[in-house]
Amino acid sequence: MSFGAWIKAHYDEKGPAIWLAFFLEAVSALVLFGLMALTCVDVVGRYLFNSPLHGGTEL
Repeated sequence: MSFGAWIKAHYDEKGPAIWLAFFLEAVSALVLFGLMALTCVDVVGRYLFNSPLHGGTEL
């Protein structure tokens, strides 16, 4: 199955909105993963190395 066929099978939008929906979903997933990784690094640094990530609370 090609990538374009997979997108059309999993999204209800029509026309260029389908690619916009996929792009926005991918960006939000990457941002969420980045925040999760930042939290993990901050917790590991705080409890194992006694050195939290500087500015982690603000981020």
